[in-house]
Amino acid sequence: MSKILFFEPELAGHRVEYIHHQVTGAAMHTDKQFVFVVPEQFTILKSQFEWPSADNVSFRFLTERERQQCNQPNRIRCAWRISRTVRRYVKEEHVDQVFLNSLIDGMPFIPFMLPSNTRLSGIVYGCYRWKKGDMSKIKYLYNAYLFRLFKHHRKFNRILQVNDNVTVDRLNGECGCNRFECLPDPITDINRDKVRDIREEYGIGADKTVYLLFPIAKRKHVMDILSAIEKMDASNLKDKAFIFTGKLDKDIQDEFHSKIQSLSGKCQIVTVEGIIPYETLFNFCYSSDVYFTLYDNYHMSSGVLGYCAYFNKSVISIGKGLLGHLVRTYDMGVCIDNIDTDSIMEALRVKPSKCQSDYVETHTIECFNKVIMGIF
Repeated sequence: MSKILFFEPELAGHRVEYIHHQVTGAAMHTDKQFVFVVPEQFTILKSQFEWPSADNVSFRFLTERERQQCNQPNRIRCAWRISRTVRRYVKEEHVDQVFLNSLIDGMPFIPFMLPSNTRLSGIVYGCYRWKKGDMSKIKYLYNAYLFRLFKHHRKFNRILQVNDNVTVDRLNGECGCNRFECLPDPITDINRDKVRDIREEYGIGADKTVYLLFPIAKRKHVMDILSAIEKMDASNLKDKAFIFTGKLDKDIQDEFHSKIQSLSGKCQIVTVEGIIPYETLFNFCYSSDVYFTLYDNYHMSSGVLGYCAYFNKSVISIGKGLLGHLVRTYDMGVCIDNIDTDSIMEALRVKPSKCQSDYVETHTIECFNKVIMGIF
């Protein structure tokens, strides 16, 4: 019986959600054994989901020291530590295949450090080519080297590019193989019976267009959005309300609170800070009309697009890279080429339309698991 090791040293963002999907898929393949190596914090965070009972699925927990070593800021040191840690668990568990939920984090060392008979697969969340022109030459060449390893090193079985058919087709053509595959970013299970409109709860009129941003992060240009609101005439804001929710970046905390206070009375702004449970987040998504996806990492997809399609909402998005490509392909909203105050103001003047596409049908948990479990 083959044995597969899934490795995930970080539980922020969608990571626990992905592990839940993968465990669900693994439980259905009883002819194989699966070992999930995760931080010990997983024992607390897993309460967000219901987990299947499966004899073919087991867990190993990273020590706190291992977790810290695998998440340090220095990218090269981090990759070295991840590779060493994975190798140790591979040898202890005698696995045939390894799957990294963030394959790039172990590069470039991991394909050279695994036992000779162990195959390697994993998820890549973005391709450097989408950011050509906005990267330094050194960084561009470094990423080109990593992808060259993906294409040619014999250790690799499958490299899964999230929501990126364009890159998959191009890279498979360049290496003359089918090593790269598109992984649909899955829309999590949402119980429509539990989703409710919370506008009245926050005093938001039914006639207002509601704009939503989560989390409250610098990389998502929350301060540029607030600057655009500040510059707009009050007459153009009377039919709008804004919700900013989720974890607030510490490095913009004072600036954010100061700006929110200065806008008090000009327009309606609701802030709900901290870790937001999924049910609450779904209520915010359901009750809003437009989501902001003005991200620095526009070479990656975003789980927000799934909520946009599921709830038939709209986005104001950066128009560059993979993110802009997806928004245009699925007709999800307004794209701006440059994230600045004037561009955001113009986007806020556009009447939002509802997303009507087949995105929901092609980005299910079943589609996600079919790709991953198909590797083994």
